[in-house]
Amino acid sequence: MKLVALMPRHGETEENAKGVFRSLSNPPLDKKGIRQANEAGRFLKRFKITLIVASPLKRSQQTAKVAADYLHSPVETDGRLRGWNVGILIGAKRTQATEAYRDWYVAHPDKVIPKGESINQGEERFGGVLQEAIAYGDNGLALLETHGSGIKFAKSILTGKRTNKGDAELVQPGGIVAIYRDDKSFVLKPIFRASKAREVPS
Repeated sequence: MKLVALMPRHGETEENAKGVFRSLSNPPLDKKGIRQANEAGRFLKRFKITLIVASPLKRSQQTAKVAADYLHSPVETDGRLRGWNVGILIGAKRTQATEAYRDWYVAHPDKVIPKGESINQGEERFGGVLQEAIAYGDNGLALLETHGSGIKFAKSILTGKRTNKGDAELVQPGGIVAIYRDDKSFVLKPIFRASKAREVPS
């Protein structure tokens, strides 16, 4: 299996801690998120990363720039890396009712959430930059700084496996997922959990 790209999830924000839907809201990292970004940046020094691309939202930009300081590499910005636009749920408290509402749209990926986008629209948008990063992996190693839903987009696009539960995460804030490829398939594997500041055992 060849490592073709890395996908860190941004560090924690106050909105993560409060349990609200973030999506296109634009909070900065909180103190824990800054610590997580530094933990991830130190971990990433072991890789020969030659391209860093980040979502335009503050929390991703901050996380990417911390990594860039460790890696001595500039950060490019690409709006396609933003997470799923959950429309009317942005800023809403996560409750059993609001999560059930969200999960209905996850289970019906062609349906557009009011004032937002469908899962299929999000995956189509995200898929372009993801495929570019994988192609770049033939000659270098790209890091895509994104959001939890962006990582889920990548899993669905590359493996065909989509969960109906929106909360099923590969990594929590500050974690890192690696994308591996062999001749026939892709594997997404968590390799770092920032909350414990340690590498995930193989």
